[in-house]
Order: sequence, then structure tokens, then C-alpha cells
Amino acid sequence: MKQSIFTILLLMQAWICAYSQNEKRALMDANSTYKNENFEDAENRYRTLDPKDPTLKEISEFNLADALYRQGKFEESAEIFGKLARDSQDANIRSKSFHNEGNSHVAAKDYGKAVESYKSALRLDSNAEDTRYNLAYARKMIQQQEQQKQQNQQNQQGQNQDQKDQDKGEQDKNKQDQNKQEQDQQGDKNKDDQKPKDGDQEQQGDQGKEPKPSEQQGEGQISKEDAERILKALENAESDLQKKLRKPEGKAQKKKIEKDW
Repeated sequence: MKQSIFTILLLMQAWICAYSQNEKRALMDANSTYKNENFEDAENRYRTLDPKDPTLKEISEFNLADALYRQGKFEESAEIFGKLARDSQDANIRSKSFHNEGNSHVAAKDYGKAVESYKSALRLDSNAEDTRYNLAYARKMIQQQEQQKQQNQQNQQGQNQDQKDQDKGEQDKNKQDQNKQEQDQQGDKNKDDQKPKDGDQEQQGDQGKEPKPSEQQGEGQISKEDAERILKALENAESDLQKKLRKPEGKAQKKKIEKDW
């Protein structure tokens, strides 16, 4: 962009002579400070001026806005230039004010407003090549902003998709790990269920053995009935023996002992 800022420094000697000596000195001092690029000091000097003539007042305000622009105070300068562009009765001041307002908007990266300001300036002065160039520049910057916005949106969508894919991958991995852990726990549980407990071992041990058969009578053994008959016979025999023992025996006969010689 052509950084052309129009500045009106009261080059017409007739204008200066038309005012009082004090106003003349104050205005010339402010313009001299501006030329020396002491823009902050020039701003203060222009603010103290209070010309009675409307044209001189507009010129003073125009140069004040220019001093603000040079300090990077773009919003303030755009406001003053815009007011002059709408209120001034001088077409030259109006067109230059619109041009400088556009430059202030460009510096603030507000290209949409800059386009409108440049278009207004060209309506007043269609031969202003600097304004036409700056208008094309502002439109180009709008186009670049749109492209950059779309690119940022695509990048953001790509980042969001990458993040979703990453989150999904982590979720799938966590789910797989959880399933594996549950399977391992289930496997350990099944092993514990299959492992016999102490009581189960005894029962299984008993079940593994052949059932012990009941005792059967072997050969030579008597039956219960025979045993009872024998027992009764023994009791009868013993009873008879007891009776005999209680019966007194006869006298014993002396037996002659013969000598064996």
C-alpha cells in the first residue's frame, strides 16, 4: 500500500496573514514541530489551537488527526478524519479526509471499513491514483483474510479430527486392556473353581476308591443259628458239671502199698 497521508500545512501565505499575530505564531509553531517529526508535541500544539475561522479550524483538526496517525493512534485519527470527511464544505478536504480515514483503518487491519472510505474518496476525486491503489490493496487484504480464515478452519477441523482419532484410539486401547484384564480375571476364577477344595478332595478321594464290601462269611465259619445251639449246649454241659461237683463222693479206700522189692 502506498502510505500516502495528505497533510495541509497552510502553505498559502494569504491564509496566515488573515489571522492575528498570536494565532499565526501558534499555527506555524505546530506545523514546524510536525515537520520535525515531533508528532506528540505537534499533537499537543494543535489541540491548543482554537481558530475562529471554520476553514482554519478544519485544517488544524486535519493536521491533528495526521499527527495522531503518525503515533499509531489509528482509532483516534480515523474518528477525526471521518468527522471532517462528513462535515466539511470543502470537497478537497473531504476527499483527502476519506483517504486518510481509509489509511487509518488499514493500519488497524479493518480492511472492510477501509474499502468504504477509499470508495467515498474516489467519488469526490476519481483521479486520485493513490486512493485507487489503496482501495485495491484493501480488497486484496480482505481476500487474504478470508483465505486465511478458511485455512484456519480447515486446520482446526483437521486438529479436531486428529484429536478425535487419538481419543478414539486411546479409548479402544483402554477397552482392549480392560477386556484382557477381565478375561485374565475370569481365567483365574475358572482355575480356582476347577481346583478342588480340601473337603472336595476328600470326597473325590472317597469317590475314587472302590466301595468297601460288607464282611462276608468265609469258609469254615458257622451260622448264627449253629452258634446259638452250640452256646446253649455248652451252657447245659456246664450246668451238669456244676451239679456233679456239688454231689458228695464216697469214702476213699485205703490202698495197700506194696513195696517194690
